[in-house]
Amino acid sequence: MELLKKNINMCRNKQEMTTQISENEDVNLPDYMPDIEKIVQETGEIIPEKAEAMSGKVLISGILKYNLLYTGSDGHISSFSKETPFEEEIHMQTSEEHDDVRLEVSEDKFEVSLINSRKINVQMIIGVTLTVSETLSESIPVDLEDDAEIQKKFCDRQLLQLKMAGKDIFRFHDLQTLPKEKPNIGEVIYQKIEPREMELRCEEGCISIDGRMHVFVLYTPEEQSGLPQWVEYAFPVQGKLDCSEARPGMIADLQWNLYQRTLEVKEDSEDEARLLSADGVIEVDMKLYEEEEIRQLEDVYSTGKKLTPVLRPVLFSGLLMKNNSVCRLVRKMKVTEEHARLLQICNIEGVVKTEKIEPGNDMLSAEGHVFVKMLYVTDDETQPFRVAKGVLSFHHDMEAMHLNETCSYRVRPLIESISANMADLNEIEIHVQIAMDVIVFDYMQVNLMDSVEETPVSKEEIRNMPGMVGYIVGEGESLWDIAKRYYTTVAEIQKTNQLPEEEVHAGQKILITKRAAKGA
Repeated sequence: MELLKKNINMCRNKQEMTTQISENEDVNLPDYMPDIEKIVQETGEIIPEKAEAMSGKVLISGILKYNLLYTGSDGHISSFSKETPFEEEIHMQTSEEHDDVRLEVSEDKFEVSLINSRKINVQMIIGVTLTVSETLSESIPVDLEDDAEIQKKFCDRQLLQLKMAGKDIFRFHDLQTLPKEKPNIGEVIYQKIEPREMELRCEEGCISIDGRMHVFVLYTPEEQSGLPQWVEYAFPVQGKLDCSEARPGMIADLQWNLYQRTLEVKEDSEDEARLLSADGVIEVDMKLYEEEEIRQLEDVYSTGKKLTPVLRPVLFSGLLMKNNSVCRLVRKMKVTEEHARLLQICNIEGVVKTEKIEPGNDMLSAEGHVFVKMLYVTDDETQPFRVAKGVLSFHHDMEAMHLNETCSYRVRPLIESISANMADLNEIEIHVQIAMDVIVFDYMQVNLMDSVEETPVSKEEIRNMPGMVGYIVGEGESLWDIAKRYYTTVAEIQKTNQLPEEEVHAGQKILITKRAAKGA
């Protein structure tokens, strides 16, 4: 007995794990660099390069990059940077070769301490979130070969059909000329390239990327006189990734990571160091879905023989919601450095971390912190640059209608903008806008019919059945259940009892005439 089936491709998460990687090393300054008098600012960066699924584990690798800005024994601002490769095997029991791995990394802790004027200790704790998933196909029964005696029960299901899963990279480049009032660049002593307002969309035959990169550069002038100079600007990042399966209206689960970023000083047409060349690589993990209405064959029976459906439970996912929520913060922070007055803000940067996400009544509630570093100029000639640090807490509610305990959700925060203004000589006002990328999937377990076993009904069983039965409907019973038990049809029960609809209720009395008894 042949079942007619339709294939549904889907992505199924097998395991998710959050862990940490620790790095601790002592580093000596190169001989050509001045001694460290006082540390001004330390920054760390994690550049992931690979996340590969293997049997029972995931191999991740990348680069830990850190930069130390300090006042040297010569009285000038200097910087020291280093890149350290890392590779780590993380045990994941369900992982197999060819599984897809999504990797998210964060800087959970970064500290630089001074051992002596020529030696520092660097400690970094990296937060790692790994999601291992597999792409598979399920066959859903939609019909059974024609047979007049076979009764069929169908149900309509809205399922997510995975149309495409893969990864691609997008390269960006920008070339900027220094403002006319700025002196030529001698040496870059600090730089930062950060993404802002990144938006990825499904379009016809491609994934479009639209955002901007925020750049801050601190440098010594070519003449080596006066204070270091700085420049701050933003440039657009726009383009498309070819994707033949993509089209408008698709449900796009798109996750991006800035994997590489470099900034180089170049000479202009007059051989002056006035050009800043920025390059980078964005990796995009793409999963594209379409909602598909499927009429599933849920149950069968026959009025003349025994049919036993062979069922198998399968977990299917559906999209509950996908949106981008915005959290805005305005906070004041004291700058309490003794014997130095804040003259000018150079740059402010922040890292956002969600500490807790809890489902509630039709909403997701996120709590977390924004860790802020502000570089500023003081009136202290011996140490003109200093850094103020602060922690801003936030609570943000995101609408998530019909949320239930079977749902899974992902909330990815990104700082879209951050700025600071001087409220007075010892206080600054910080404005932060955080984009919360939210996607919620709902899951349901469906019993799929793999096959139908057929056995004849014994003549003795049929003879022992009365030709007519008075029946009282039990709790939760349907006409289908009753008709199947007594080898008749829903239509025949309706006709006998003059029922205009298939709906019946517990305690209702009906009369059943069985086809099998008629033919005995």
